Formats: sequence, structure tokens, C-alpha cells
Amino acid sequence: MQRVGFALVALAMFGLVACDDGDTTPTTPTTIDWPTATAAEKSQFMSEVVFPDMSAKFKAHDGTKFAQFTCNTCHSTSGFTMPNPDLPKLDPAAFPMPGDSDIVDFMYNEVTPAMVEHLSANPFDPATGEGFGCFGCHTSL
Repeated sequence: MQRVGFALVALAMFGLVACDDGDTTPTTPTTIDWPTATAAEKSQFMSEVVFPDMSAKFKAHDGTKFAQFTCNTCHSTSGFTMPNPDLPKLDPAAFPMPGDSDIVDFMYNEVTPAMVEHLSANPFDPATGEGFGCFGCHTSL
């Protein structure tokens, strides 16, 4: 029993030494099965994976407008329910398409594909109306 205890202490110490080598590889997976994840897993995933990725993307897109990127940039100040009624509302009858504006191109080409990957979701399919797309985050008019 003492050997097991010593081995655990040695492994723990090795782990601490190994963590001190400057390795910043995240311990959280880069994707998650959102429907089956617990609230704690979702929270950890959002803070360790999604937030840093989206913050970098939004700041690279417009460092002035998104200089103060926070959780509330995407989520409502009243909670984390999505879609977020505080984001710009989209008109399904006059739906924005790539080429309409810089922000639409950014959302289509960077934000939505990254979120599809992070959430292990299927991309939105207009033929079936299923999958993750603009209305995963935005509400409609």
C-alpha cells in the first residue's frame, strides 16, 4: 500500500514538473457533444475552448469594435440561453448572404464553422431546416 501511495505522490510531482515546462496544450477537448454534456462540462468547455477561440477571431476581425470581448458579446446579460435576443435580429425573408457585408462574411466564414466544429454539430441545411447556423445565436424579426 505504501508503494502505491509513493507512486501516486511521484506521479503527482512529475505531473507538476511536467506542467512547468511551458506547455500550454489545453486539457479540454476542442469539441464537445453539447446535448449530452453536463452544465459543468459546458461551462469549462466554453471558458477554456470557445471563449479564447471566439475572442481571438472577433478581435482579429475588428480589434477596435471587439476590444472588450466578453461572454456577453455573444450571450445575453440576463443569462446564457441561446439564441440570444440581445444580438441583432435577423430577417428570414431578407436573409443576409455572403458578400452582403464584412460582418456577414466573417460570421459565415469564421464564426459559424468554428461553432459547428466546437459543438460537434451538423451545419445548417436549408433543405431540411436542421443543423447549426445563424439562428443558433440570433433570433429572427
